[in-house]
Amino acid sequence: MYYNVVSLLTMNFLLCWSTILAQTPLAERIKSIRVEGTGLAQFPLAHRSAHPVTLRFDIDAPHPEHLRVAIIHCDKNWLPTPSPFINDESQITPLEHIPYQEAPPGVRGYRWIYTFQLPGFPGWEYFRYSGNYRIEIWNRSFTELLAHARMFVTEEQNDSLLDSRNNQLPSTTFPWYQAHSISLSYILPLHDEWQKRSFTLSLLRTCDIYVNRKLNFPYRIDVDDTNPYTFVQTIGTRKMIFRIDSILPGNEYRTLDFRDVALYPPRSVVRSINGTDIVRFFERGTPDNDGTSLLTSGTQYADYETVRFELTADSHHHDTIFIVGDFNGWTPSKKWVLSFDSLSQRYYLTTELRRGRYDYQYVLNNNWYTLEGNDWRTENVYTALLYYSDPSMGGYDRIIFAAQRKNRYTPLTQDQ
Repeated sequence: MYYNVVSLLTMNFLLCWSTILAQTPLAERIKSIRVEGTGLAQFPLAHRSAHPVTLRFDIDAPHPEHLRVAIIHCDKNWLPTPSPFINDESQITPLEHIPYQEAPPGVRGYRWIYTFQLPGFPGWEYFRYSGNYRIEIWNRSFTELLAHARMFVTEEQNDSLLDSRNNQLPSTTFPWYQAHSISLSYILPLHDEWQKRSFTLSLLRTCDIYVNRKLNFPYRIDVDDTNPYTFVQTIGTRKMIFRIDSILPGNEYRTLDFRDVALYPPRSVVRSINGTDIVRFFERGTPDNDGTSLLTSGTQYADYETVRFELTADSHHHDTIFIVGDFNGWTPSKKWVLSFDSLSQRYYLTTELRRGRYDYQYVLNNNWYTLEGNDWRTENVYTALLYYSDPSMGGYDRIIFAAQRKNRYTPLTQDQ
């Protein structure tokens, strides 16, 4: 039984891994999936036995379903770890069903709310191994994959070892020279017989840096990369420094908050009371919520409403404008492409979102800055994950260390 289940999971993963999004509903009856940690930006980072990540999703169905979860360890590139010791066939699919509760009376658009935590799910009270994990939501018989999400498990965390500062790139084009320089310092522990820790320096090679909740777009610092803006300093010593000097800070996110039913009455099309969005390339945004969302819950107003986003921008027939936010894992995709209304000369997208507060922004083609701007003063949450290629147990990528920091704007000095 377990062999068949694991084979199915692995085959499905290999077929679609290149298009995986950070948090993605695949079945129409899944209204959304939300992955929230306890740290900054609700980044889905857990420790092996603490700081759980919470996964929530809504289902629009007349009767509750007995749903199952699969928890798959992956390497740093999100391919499933092939080791049968790490992805133990008898462990990756816990026997318990995902707990659920009925939605508040009077809401429409969904009937059931499913919630669980990792670690903390029966059979997964702790993680035996650190690293990247793909969480899959399946039907009871493991014949339909309903949704999937990403989370991370670290062995240690010390936020004081992550540093952020402004950096000026060698460019004369405004505002592209404005960047953030992020560095992580790590001192390898000495061999500890009691804790059974021992590291080989040559296997500590990679650090990924994430901005806010953009889980599909890490900045990688690797010993072997050729990026002129990344550095691994003091290689071969116990103290290693992983640094990247070229992260464009972007602009503060736009925010739509329609929790107030007086401002945004139920059953009406939600349009921002601030009017149509405009291009902000030369305008600094107001403080945001680091890419997070906050959904209304527990009342008759915890409903899905029709939301219309509108943007005034120059029209070019070859351009594609996406909208991104926590509602789609901060990832541009075909479902979230804006249409152009030639009558009003506006781009628009109409969708359904649970009543709440959302950070969002627009992406032009593959460029995150042309419509939004780039400014040193933007405050982002940076999360650093340090990987160790452990050859034991058939080989797997561990996250031996993590750190988070919210940068604060400081003017450049003459030495910078």
